[in-house]
Amino acid sequence: VNTDTIEKIVLTNSLIRECKVFTTSNGSLTIEINQREPVIRIIDSKGRNYYLDREGSVLSTSARFTPHLLVANGHIKTPFETGRLQNIFNPNYDQSAKTLRELFELCNFIQSNTFWNAQIVQVYVNRNKEYELIPRVGPHIILLGSLQDYEAKFEKLQIFYKEGLNQVGWNQYLYINLKFKDQIVCSKNTIQP
Repeated sequence: VNTDTIEKIVLTNSLIRECKVFTTSNGSLTIEINQREPVIRIIDSKGRNYYLDREGSVLSTSARFTPHLLVANGHIKTPFETGRLQNIFNPNYDQSAKTLRELFELCNFIQSNTFWNAQIVQVYVNRNKEYELIPRVGPHIILLGSLQDYEAKFEKLQIFYKEGLNQVGWNQYLYINLKFKDQIVCSKNTIQP
């Protein structure tokens, strides 16, 4: 049994990160694999679907399993073919993968925070390459803008959620705009349930 050939065949599956094939002293063939862990689902401007894993590698979708992840869609350009293993941090995609790298950074921030991971379900990239967040609770859209100072924007939003929306209600606003420094600008929801 050629263990190197088996390893190479197994590694053609983009969902496999590592593969070790060996025979034991009793003659058994052992295959150990480590799967890639998707962290965000991307639906690009051409409708192509794929995942990014923890290292920024591109994974194909599967008809057999759909992980429950943050979804990013809108004006996202994919600078490579999605059928084979690619990585958004490859220097060949320097500027062309900028939006994907920003989405990767934003996703990791959201997932690292228990509150935001539970609250934010979708990121939309608008025509101006600004980020809009779709929350699980409330009818509003969060206009994040660029990623500049995004951690401070999220901190400001969390205070607004606790001290503002908890007082006036979660259905009061249609848009919550975080693009301005040291302030939150809201647009009233004129159609309330």
